[in-house]
Amino acid sequence: MLKGRSLVEPDNFSLSEMENLFTLAEKIEKEEKYLRESCRGKLLASLFFEPSTRTRLSFEAAMLRLGGSYLGFAEPSSSSTTKGESLADTIRTVAYYADAIVMRNPKEGAALLASWAELLSATHTDETLPNPYSADIAFWQKIAGEFTEKTRLMWYEGWFRDYDSVRQLWSSERDVMHLAPIFCGVADQGQITRLQVSVADPPQHSGWAPLSWPPVVMTLLGAAAAADMPKRAAELAYRFIDASYRSTDSRELDEHGGLPGVTREYLLSIIKGKWGEIDYTNAGIEGYGWGALSIHLIIRHLLGLRAIDPTTIALAPTLPQALRRPAANYTIAPIPWGKYLLSFTFRVKDTDNYEAILSVRPRTPAGQQAEQSEMVGEQKHQWEGTWGRERTFQLSHF
Repeated sequence: MLKGRSLVEPDNFSLSEMENLFTLAEKIEKEEKYLRESCRGKLLASLFFEPSTRTRLSFEAAMLRLGGSYLGFAEPSSSSTTKGESLADTIRTVAYYADAIVMRNPKEGAALLASWAELLSATHTDETLPNPYSADIAFWQKIAGEFTEKTRLMWYEGWFRDYDSVRQLWSSERDVMHLAPIFCGVADQGQITRLQVSVADPPQHSGWAPLSWPPVVMTLLGAAAAADMPKRAAELAYRFIDASYRSTDSRELDEHGGLPGVTREYLLSIIKGKWGEIDYTNAGIEGYGWGALSIHLIIRHLLGLRAIDPTTIALAPTLPQALRRPAANYTIAPIPWGKYLLSFTFRVKDTDNYEAILSVRPRTPAGQQAEQSEMVGEQKHQWEGTWGRERTFQLSHF
């Protein structure tokens, strides 16, 4: 599956390859002996240019358990780099002696150099640079599976509930944070369907209105998005952002004593209007970073931007009804996204449709003036769409 490839970072794996690795890890864990001699006659080069205990010993122990052997060093003073030899030359030389290389180096790009050196050498191995976090990934995936199973056992009479094992009683409490299993991806489809009505009309959080505290806002909106209710998520996001912005953009104390330019500890629910509509205003002590949360909500729930993989994004613009004014224009830029800078401009056609432009350009290299590369490599994509309908874009194709 991985023969002849260098594994430098998680991005080197496709999703199916990652799943196959996890399956293999589970098989090894259950049937360790069937791979015990799989590396007999193979040699691992262990090159550690900085102190390491767990990482170095885990690779060396694994090689010995698989029937192979290892050589190398644990300190940079033991290598020829102290005499001026380049890192690339060291790795290229070692690649002739070993079947696989494991390396840790604090210098930027060291792992990439290891990959290039191996490709240039006459030796091609099955595992040039194994992912040092693969064991951790498999471990946490196992924990996640156990968590999912246990969380689903908390489902009782249409709600995720606490259980008092002493009194053998299910809790009757309903809290908006009980929607967290949807947000975390552990609720099954049947449970999500049952809970959609509560996402649309959420209960309080310990006596507080649903949009009063940052973790509650994140949970509720994340649950709405995961429950395939993007319009509801957008409306809730807009409601929170509007309440927060009205304070941060203020120049004087509001009627409730809110400081201008500061979002405080929480949002206090108030009653306004003839029909007793709930609104929110600042309350509590010093600022809690609501402005940063607002940016996240704009990008994730109004713009509908999410990552599918490191080079593929999905967009599902879902502006709330209040912002769908025909001919209105909205721009969100710049958004740093890995190696790219993204820019989005939307023009409202009507309450159902929009026109959009996505601009993608490489991020300015370190040390280069931003104005020198402002438009270098920029590419644009234009389209017309329906609010809430998702589209995917391969950034590497721009």
